[in-house]
Amino acid sequence: MPQQPSWINKVNAIVKYFENPCDAPWSIYFETALPAAGEAIMVLLDFGFDDVVRGAFRPKGLRSGRHTRRGRKGGLGKFAIPEIGEMLGAALPGAKAASGRKVTQGVKNLWLFDGVLQRLLWYWLVADVSVSFFYNWTSAIQQSEFCKKQGAGAALASVPAGGICFAVGNFWTSVQTSQVDYATGGAFSRNGGHGNGGKPFSCATSLSGTLIPPFTSGALELRVFSGPGAGEITPSTEGADGVQSVIASGESSGENIIYQMRSNGGGFACSGSSFTMGG
Repeated sequence: MPQQPSWINKVNAIVKYFENPCDAPWSIYFETALPAAGEAIMVLLDFGFDDVVRGAFRPKGLRSGRHTRRGRKGGLGKFAIPEIGEMLGAALPGAKAASGRKVTQGVKNLWLFDGVLQRLLWYWLVADVSVSFFYNWTSAIQQSEFCKKQGAGAALASVPAGGICFAVGNFWTSVQTSQVDYATGGAFSRNGGHGNGGKPFSCATSLSGTLIPPFTSGALELRVFSGPGAGEITPSTEGADGVQSVIASGESSGENIIYQMRSNGGGFACSGSSFTMGG
């Protein structure tokens, strides 16, 4: 049986999944949740011989260490989980007489301490089971045939209408493709950033624009800030109508790619897009 990852690794895996979820239908989420939930319930209902002993010998009038909040009339709350081991212990022959025996205050204190300790351990168990449930659930979703076939995710972002491309002080800055038009699978594409959830992909970022007053000179440029070819600069070309256009494309085996832009002293009324297509 493969070794389970550490608690913190499980949490990181859950966070990573929710940051980049699989675009699966609800039926996949439901089908994969059932086995994970069944395992979690079995762990919560599990008990040992020590639980049976507690149920048989705990002095009458002391509260169980493993319980949920009770109502005013002593009934179990709607989220109570049965304490099967203690229930079995309390049902053993002679258990009623054993729990009704007279005990010293010192013995009561020991049982009270045990109750507090068991309660803390119970809360820790619930937290651990919750993390394991979400880890098993999200792992099963990712391993489903539907999500395995989503390597070809796609995403598109564009410059909002009326966009201005301008780099203050001519420093390299984020590409203004901030409007997300669509995203499927694990792909993302925004502000010149491209990724596909660690899977291979192809991408392109493009800009085109015309100078706006009072600017009379300038040139659009793109550079690869991170990923394959980092540092490479792509200059724009100017058409007969004065429109400057620049496009930079790349491919990755899984590492995210980020493009940046600068305007070389000019300000442009521009349009453009950042596109990602999984391989």
